[in-house]
Amino acid sequence: MTKSPMLKEHESLYLAKVLIEEHGELAAEHAKRQAERFLREADVEGGAAWMRVARAIDMLLDGQIEDRVDGRLSGRGAGTLH
Repeated sequence: MTKSPMLKEHESLYLAKVLIEEHGELAAEHAKRQAERFLREADVEGGAAWMRVARAIDMLLDGQIEDRVDGRLSGRGAGTLH
């Protein structure tokens, strides 16, 4: 079984923002497909990381979280990705 390195919360947010720039409204679907691919390869940590990215995308697009200058998350309400 392959293990992917765990992404930190700010890394998930950064990747979410990049995917939104590249894929727009379809960014979350792209991240979910990546999660499924990792899970098919028995990489549970990689799949979980991509699901956190998908949640970050949904939260960014819904305006639930925003990025501060220092790279940490700022949110309205429950803004955690985990």
